[in-house]
Amino acid sequence: MKLIFMIAVPEQYAGNEHLKILQLLARKLMDETFREQLLTIRKVEDVLQLFETFQS
Repeated sequence: MKLIFMIAVPEQYAGNEHLKILQLLARKLMDETFREQLLTIRKVEDVLQLFETFQS
């Protein structure tokens, strides 16, 4: 299993916003169910929808 992520933030959030995103992503990737869902998705739209479910 290989997952590659690119994290980009607008310049106005250039401080440590990328670290907050990375922290949230790392926590979600420890969840086996989330990883399985992510690995079975075939459409970009579905990936975006899955990521929207944990933005908090």
